[in-house]
Amino acid sequence: MLKRVCVYARVSKTSQSVERQIAELEIVAARNDWEIVDRYIDHGISGAKGRDHRPELDRMMKDSTKRKFDVVMVWS
Repeated sequence: MLKRVCVYARVSKTSQSVERQIAELEIVAARNDWEIVDRYIDHGISGAKGRDHRPELDRMMKDSTKRKFDVVMVWS
């Protein structure tokens, strides 16, 4: 059965990039034959901020209730 996954990436400063995070997660997804159905990216937002200050996290949480994906992938 094909696993549907999403990618969540975030950086604290707008001068930072999420490209490495996304690239690493795409490699893992490809290696496991997982389908990436969406990417949720918050730029320049502290991880200490709540969901109400992280619009892409909020969108991802709403999509999870719609069962849009099976797994959330994050890079640490």
